[in-house]
Amino acid sequence: MARSIVSILVILVVLSSPVMANGFSKDDFDRRMNRVHSLIERGKWSSAKREIQSLLKHCEGMAYALSRRFEIVECMKICVFRDAFQPSDPKCVFDGEVLAFKPATGQIKLRYKALTPGDFKSTGGRKGTSSFNSGNIHTALFQGTYTIEIKGQSYPEYSYYKSPSVKVMLSKNKGYDVRFGFKTEVVDAKGYRGHKNRTIYVNESKPEIFHWAGRTCKKLESRASSPATAGKPFHLKVVVEKKRISAYFDRRALMKARRAGGAAGRFAISHLAFDEIVISGKLDPDWLEGEFDAVVKERFKEFESTFKPEEHLPDWLLGAYGG
Repeated sequence: MARSIVSILVILVVLSSPVMANGFSKDDFDRRMNRVHSLIERGKWSSAKREIQSLLKHCEGMAYALSRRFEIVECMKICVFRDAFQPSDPKCVFDGEVLAFKPATGQIKLRYKALTPGDFKSTGGRKGTSSFNSGNIHTALFQGTYTIEIKGQSYPEYSYYKSPSVKVMLSKNKGYDVRFGFKTEVVDAKGYRGHKNRTIYVNESKPEIFHWAGRTCKKLESRASSPATAGKPFHLKVVVEKKRISAYFDRRALMKARRAGGAAGRFAISHLAFDEIVISGKLDPDWLEGEFDAVVKERFKEFESTFKPEEHLPDWLLGAYGG
């Protein structure tokens, strides 16, 4: 009688223990799956993929594995995609030509031959005005020192409201406006606007640097006249440093102004057609990470339609639910 009771107890203990395959229990499976998720969260895609393939060899046909089939498929899908596509190349973020990039620091050098819809966004502005909000703003957020160089074969014709400018440190309706102006031009204006006598009319727009915040605008620096001549080749340069902004024309210093603090900002160009623009500086790391994440999401949607689980997972796992 005593032996019968012992035998029954042994059977009950065995039945109540986790189902095992080759000494691999449900608890073992759960621990290994937790490790898979941990590896994925740390970006170790290859290791996570190998872990999935390894643990499935120990639990073929087991109910605890089959019950988590969809989770396993999703994990494998992510691992295969991210192992093949690791967005550390800024070429997947920018339409412009990437001349140099240092992943460790975020330092980048870009070149454009034209305004690209992807990287430059038109912000409009009131017609007939030089609104501080008008221009073509570059989407990148720069941190610390950065430089914008613009070259062209023909500087624009004089327009009272449209002085060619580069706006920098743009952030939340504030920033700095670097205007290059127009060279003083003496014109024979007999008959201009009803003039009866022979007179002269002077087209002039001085180089200036403004700072604005909301509706408040303050002139920080200006020069008596602009070296820019309409129709002539030009080379403009604006350098944003920690405490100042400097402007150059044809490689010569034009003006500079002190600037307030502010770690990061964007830039825009206004009223200026160019042949080439080169930008160099350090990208804001949070902005860059966000851009990479957006690219990953976009590419992942495309990848999902082509992913074939059967190329990476065993038939017993997929076949149980129709593949």
